[in-house]
Amino acid sequence: MKKEHTFTPHHKKIAKCVLIIFIISLFTVGCSSGNKEPISSSDNPELKCESINDFSSDSKFWSWAYDNIPTVSFSEISSGKYDNSYVCIDAWIIGVVENNGWYEIPIVAEISPEEYSRMIYTPGIDNLSIPKYGEKILKDFERNEKIKFCIFVENGSYTLDHAIAVKNLGRDTSFDVDAFLKEENEQNEQKKKEQEALAQAAKDAITNPLMKEDLKTGTVYSGDKSQTLGSYGYISITKEILKSVTEEEFKEFAQEKVKDNPWYNWISIICEDGTGITFSGCDIYYPTYGKLDTDGSILEGYGDIIWDFENETYSYTSRQ
Repeated sequence: MKKEHTFTPHHKKIAKCVLIIFIISLFTVGCSSGNKEPISSSDNPELKCESINDFSSDSKFWSWAYDNIPTVSFSEISSGKYDNSYVCIDAWIIGVVENNGWYEIPIVAEISPEEYSRMIYTPGIDNLSIPKYGEKILKDFERNEKIKFCIFVENGSYTLDHAIAVKNLGRDTSFDVDAFLKEENEQNEQKKKEQEALAQAAKDAITNPLMKEDLKTGTVYSGDKSQTLGSYGYISITKEILKSVTEEEFKEFAQEKVKDNPWYNWISIICEDGTGITFSGCDIYYPTYGKLDTDGSILEGYGDIIWDFENETYSYTSRQ
């Protein structure tokens, strides 16, 4: 059987081709726009931008930045390669706190390959710290979102608070902020335990009983308790231990804890029976032993401890 042939006019063929191309292009654009990264700045590290013109909107600035400003790492900044030019750097948001017109935004940044560190971005804290592009989006940042800064580099360093522009790149799962915070907290707890252990070891190594404890602080009031006149320092110790203190240990306490102490009106060694020694005015040369008030001041003097300037020794003279 002879196959039937259908004739299609030439102009209709052209129209049909144009329609197919148009449909394909629509489909292609629709697919790519869903995966396209937000316009930020170029990945070309060879770019160097030494000046920036004014732009009428954030979007126009970032469209221009995409072709003119490189996104670099923090380590590349410190190399000096980008001195006296603008660059972009990326970080992850921990959170946002608004403080009477300025923001405290803790971030996490990769300061070197596989090494991350916490930083604080405080836009609005002074006139120079308000970004020219992106100010309105600051309050909307959320944890795990990625932020891009445009900053000026000078002498291998930068001031993050003086970023000329910021951009929210959206939620980014390439870095887990929550995991970072958990690890940071564990490290801080470990450091705290180590510091406490070192402090305890140092305290255990002290043989002078007067030096084992830090000075505690109390408030000095007027006679009617209506006014605060200052503060006093004191340590608490048993009478038995005080009796065992040597002259050298007493001198060490006077020199290290008492002498010229600017914070206290007086410093006292207080025993459990209400007696003790008071260095009035933090004067180490004439402390007094006797019955003490609740604030460590002398109620009744029993004797004077006097410094011998010539022999550099203390002697005790009873008043009774």
